[in-house]
Amino acid sequence: MWVNPICSDSTGASLIVSIEDENHTPRFSKSVPVNQFHTKTGTWSEVTMSLLVPHWLNDPAYRLNIYIRNTGRKTFFVDDICVRFE
Repeated sequence: MWVNPICSDSTGASLIVSIEDENHTPRFSKSVPVNQFHTKTGTWSEVTMSLLVPHWLNDPAYRLNIYIRNTGRKTFFVDDICVRFE
């Protein structure tokens, strides 16, 4: 995905991937701070994450969640979110 901060170089946000079971209990999660990608106000920065899903999580009842947690409550644009399975 691409991120463009509006008011500040720092977004305080994180890109999060989690896998939950049928009871919505998280079984696996990974996050990456958006600021790790050297975001700059008015400039688009690419934010990426890759992960290897453990084999024991291969259950059709489990749900994959991908989201941005904006704990810094800053304004920024997000574009071109791409999810690829290989």
